[in-house]
Order: sequence, then C-alpha cells, then structure tokens
Amino acid sequence: TLQNKLFLGIQPTPEILAIMTIYFVEGALGLSRLAQTFLLKDELKLGPAELSALTGIFTLPWTIKPLYGFISDGLPLWGYKRRSYLILAGLIGSASYAFLGFPDFFLGFFGNAGGAGGAGLAGVVVDTTTAVDAIATTATSIATTATDTITTAATTTTTTPAGATTLKLTIISLLIGSACIAFSDVVADGIVVQRTRDASDPKVAGGLQSLCWGSASLGALLSSYYSGSLLEVMGPRDVFAYTSLLPLMVASIALLIDETPVSSSSSSFCFEIN
Repeated sequence: TLQNKLFLGIQPTPEILAIMTIYFVEGALGLSRLAQTFLLKDELKLGPAELSALTGIFTLPWTIKPLYGFISDGLPLWGYKRRSYLILAGLIGSASYAFLGFPDFFLGFFGNAGGAGGAGLAGVVVDTTTAVDAIATTATSIATTATDTITTAATTTTTTPAGATTLKLTIISLLIGSACIAFSDVVADGIVVQRTRDASDPKVAGGLQSLCWGSASLGALLSSYYSGSLLEVMGPRDVFAYTSLLPLMVASIALLIDETPVSSSSSSFCFEIN
C-alpha cells in the first residue's frame, strides 16, 4: 500500500506530516546558501579573509546545540517545551531572512517608528525580561566573538556609515537565522526521540527516523538545484525574500505537534510570557 511504501508503515497523522515538513525545511533552507556568498562577496564587497572568518562565525550557533536542549526542556514557553519554541524560532528566522531580502524597508520602518514606538517596545521588554535573560547569555557569547570580525569587515570594506550599518545588520541577521535553524533542529530531534521512545514497534521507530532524514535530504536536493537557477534570474536579496517563507512554514506547522501543556508547578525553571 501507499502507506507502507511512502511512509514506511507509519500512519501519516498530522503530527507526522508536521515533523516531516520541519525536516524538509531544514534541508531546503540551503536555498539561500549560494545567495549568501554572492551577497557578501559581490554586493557587500567582502574579501576572502572576511568571508572565511564569517563562515566560522555562522557555524557558532551549531556548536552549542546541547544548550538549546537544556533551554527547551527546562524553560517551557506558554506551557509547551516543543511547539512554542518551534513557533518562536520560525518567526524570528523568517524575520531575519526577510530583513536580508528587504533591508531598506526594515531600516526605514524601524527608523520612523523608533521614536514613537520606543516606549511601547520598552514595556514589552520589561514584561518578557525572564525570557530574554534565558537567551541573552547564549547570544552574548556569540555576539562577543563576532564583534571583532564584523567591525573589521565593516571598516575595511565600506566607506560610509550607512554601508557599515547595513553590513553589520546583514551579518547579525545571518547569525540569527543560523541560530534559529539550529534551535529548530534540536527541538525537532527531541520530538523524534520522544516519539521513537514511546513507539512499541521497533519498525515504526526506525521508519520515523528514515522519514525525517529522507525529508531533509529531499529539501537539500531541491535547494541545491534551485539555489543556482534562481540566482540566474534574480538577485541574492530576492532569493532571501523567498527563503523567508520556509521558516514561516515551520512556525505554522508547529501547531500540529501533539504536545501536552506543562504546568508551571512541574518544573522549577518554567516561566510564562504574557
């Protein structure tokens, strides 16, 4: 039957389809990998030394993946350990890629809204202090390492303050996007491990792993082909604009993850964001 051949005997429930979609998106995000090189090299005029250094910086979020697991397990958001983090990572990742696609729009929007909305944003930050503090430690260590390279690249390759600002924000957006992908990968792996552990049939457990890796491979295969084809008909920033839709798929599909809310009393590290 189709279920046995395509889904390896696993019932294609909405949650299974959601998990497969998450892994597919992780592979398909390679769509912007070639565009990233062209953006940094041709548009922002970075040299080989800066490109090499930034490549290492963009992999930093992947070196602290165990920390993401501790955060998602010990700090449930809105009562969920998996679903809420997938939504949050998807939205932030989509915003970071959207900025790379439409930098002038975002710079103009926040520039005009900065004075009027500053007070309102400050209130939001105060209300979410606990969540920010939980992530700030990780972000600070990464940002400190990246600052020297960002400053050097901006100084040596740009001559205007606007160009230096655009370069810094571009690199920060790429770093945030990489961190969101890594965080989503950890959360998705946690879901698969839990479902595999709860499965009574070993074949189902192995089939789920195969479905996940197969979905990621399919996404990577498609992105490796279309990443070059798209650059022949559009610019790097246009590719990033289309890529921003992929993390948004993760944020949307995460609602299909079957997860029981965690009460605040069950974890001493649990907090809620209102």
